[in-house]
Amino acid sequence: MIVQISEHLRASAPVALARLAYHYPELSFALVDEVIEVLGENFDEAVIRREVSYALYRQHLFVQSLPLRAALLATLSHP
Repeated sequence: MIVQISEHLRASAPVALARLAYHYPELSFALVDEVIEVLGENFDEAVIRREVSYALYRQHLFVQSLPLRAALLATLSHP
């Protein structure tokens, strides 16, 4: 199965794929150019496609929120 990924999510793919490999050890995930290739047997493509999208967006939002988290922590750490 091939899952297309948006250009703005590509940087999040390696971490997302590591998380997916942990959750789905029976499947193989690989980043190939601008797609994620999923290999395995007997899996629900709709479910895995949703999980890949969720993992990508989750990591993307986490990285985007890091500066905000750092600023908040700095504000709370200094009286």
